[in-house]
Amino acid sequence: MEKDIAEESPDVEERERTYDELKRKIDSELTSTQKYILEEKEYGGRTLEDIAKELKMEPTAVRMQLSRARKTLRNSMTHE
Repeated sequence: MEKDIAEESPDVEERERTYDELKRKIDSELTSTQKYILEEKEYGGRTLEDIAKELKMEPTAVRMQLSRARKTLRNSMTHE
């Protein structure tokens, strides 16, 4: 039995709201470096090593910045 499109709307709308809120938090709560690293890694599919070379940083520093960015977002999203 197929689901009616109207039945799926609340889930789609909730995902869109969550995405919009996450995007606002990325823009407002992360440093420009953290934002760049997160976007390049998660959405650009780049390796930490490639990002580190581009930013002239050690891979461990890039990894730490990514970890801090994720932690900031996780904490922000769970404390609403």
